[in-house]
Amino acid sequence: MNKPWQIVRYLRLAEKVIRDQRVDGLGADASSKLSDIGGAMRGIRDDVMTLIELVRAWARGDYRDVPLKAVVTIVAGVLYFVTPIDFIPDFLFGFGLLDDVTVLTWVIGVVRGELDRFRNRPVPAVVMSTAMDAATPNAQRNHLPALPTAAGNVR
Repeated sequence: MNKPWQIVRYLRLAEKVIRDQRVDGLGADASSKLSDIGGAMRGIRDDVMTLIELVRAWARGDYRDVPLKAVVTIVAGVLYFVTPIDFIPDFLFGFGLLDDVTVLTWVIGVVRGELDRFRNRPVPAVVMSTAMDAATPNAQRNHLPALPTAAGNVR
């Protein structure tokens, strides 16, 4: 698949976002939009979520086993996705996400090997432990700060 012409300017913008260390915020915006649009991206939803997870892990320094060119390509695709006014504005019901799907499908195809390596990476025990703690209701309560009740008592 040839590079979609819509992505060219976003590749340059992606380099700036990476340089300015704003990748994690972009991931939050993309996650939010992905959850808002429901099933419109059903066919590529899992891959898009993995793209977001990969760039967030890269931004935190948790996963650097990916070429910078791939990171730039992923960030450009995610930027295009979160921008509401692009080639086909997102507010055009039924059509607004067509260009987003085209660009993201191209990105996924270009970085498929990187996505697969990221999905199959060994997860450090600390990360697994933290994930399991977060899933445990008691562990969640133990991490919350003490809150005053209406009577002024701390619970």
